[in-house]
Amino acid sequence: MQLATDGPDRDCDGDRDVPDGGDQRVHPRLLQGHRRNVARDLQVEQRLYDTDRVNGLPDETVRLDPRTRAALHRADAEIDAVRRKYSPLTCYGERFVWPAHGRVTSRYGQPRVLNGVDGGVHWGVDIAASVGSPVRAPACGTVVYAKEDVPLAGNMVVLDHGRGLTSTFLHLARISVKPGDELKQGAVLGAVGATGRVTGAHLDWHMNVGDARLDPEILPLHGP
Repeated sequence: MQLATDGPDRDCDGDRDVPDGGDQRVHPRLLQGHRRNVARDLQVEQRLYDTDRVNGLPDETVRLDPRTRAALHRADAEIDAVRRKYSPLTCYGERFVWPAHGRVTSRYGQPRVLNGVDGGVHWGVDIAASVGSPVRAPACGTVVYAKEDVPLAGNMVVLDHGRGLTSTFLHLARISVKPGDELKQGAVLGAVGATGRVTGAHLDWHMNVGDARLDPEILPLHGP
């Protein structure tokens, strides 16, 4: 069952303003022929983010040349198309676990400054770990994307958990799965690495519902 909401929203690039706080009335509308209307009053709090400053990156990975920008644009379009696909899986109902164990070094939503240059917003969670450490499925799902040498991201896997919810894993040292593979929670899908634009070995874990980004850190019950 899909939901749509009436009221304030934001696009995936964060270009729209979100409420600064206070009471907000949300009106979910059930799609696919359902006509039940539900209204709830929610207290919305402004979330604050510390700036994440990263230095020591190769200059060519910060100031991208036209050829790299074009390759990045093509890769982004391909990944966006995969994330928009809808599947009937219900793996989203599982209690999620962390895909790797280590120290969280950068959090979702943090503004980034790369080599002193505005680097946008970090839309994932970075988990520092040794190269070769296993990366596991945080919940069951189907592999829908697995490619090496994706611009900036390095080796990447996208796992579909169903109903538009996906996990993306960046900077892998190796990929152990292929598109179409069905994974159970905890199955190894690759290894922590330092591929793409990085200063050290870590896993960058992203989550999306279609085009909308989610903070992966709110899903697991315990820390990594």
